[in-house]
Amino acid sequence: MIESQDSSIDRARGQVYEFFSALFLNQPTKETLARVLDENGVNAWEAMFPQHPACARLRELSQAYRRGEWQSDDFLIDYEALFRVPADSYVHPFESVYCQEGCSAGKVKGGRVLAEQALEVASIYRDQGLAPREGFTELPDHLGVELELMAVLCRKTAEALEKGDRREAAHWVAQQRSFLADHLLEWAPHCLKKVREKGVTPLYVCLADLLSTFLDEEGNLDCSLSEVASS
Repeated sequence: MIESQDSSIDRARGQVYEFFSALFLNQPTKETLARVLDENGVNAWEAMFPQHPACARLRELSQAYRRGEWQSDDFLIDYEALFRVPADSYVHPFESVYCQEGCSAGKVKGGRVLAEQALEVASIYRDQGLAPREGFTELPDHLGVELELMAVLCRKTAEALEKGDRREAAHWVAQQRSFLADHLLEWAPHCLKKVREKGVTPLYVCLADLLSTFLDEEGNLDCSLSEVASS
């Protein structure tokens, strides 16, 4: 089964993970907003998520942004409130806060950052030979960082498939399955639900909606990944 798998699927999945990672890990710049909200960007969203209601809302937002009804600073303020400033709109974008024992999903009070889950994912990064970029200070279990790891694992799977290396491809597929099941899918949907509830601009509400849909699909894919890894 692994030999007939098209590497382009893993390439495409990796690109989606990488794009979402950048959007949730970094402040929105005018250049990023142009990629997301210009005509080509909206068309790309619609191609990735056909007939998804969030795409229609993004198209409306794109038009409103170009008319000057929304400013780039509006999205920057929303990003800071959601992901950086621990006040009423803050969503705690860290696995540790959602997955500690006694801290049920979606109820983050009492959860603390840099707990066992953060140490676990940091160990996974080291095992994969990954290290923080110079000047990078974000915690290892940040949503954007975990999405970036999935992008790396998808890319490595594609490279192994392109080499025709069945054993290596199965290894990277197993790594994907494990990280999805044990980490990302355990907590990210709850975090994204909070983004949808607390986002002030349509931008992050729509992005959270689309990423939630993507991760739902990845949850279904996880079953097939498990089969591939054991083949």
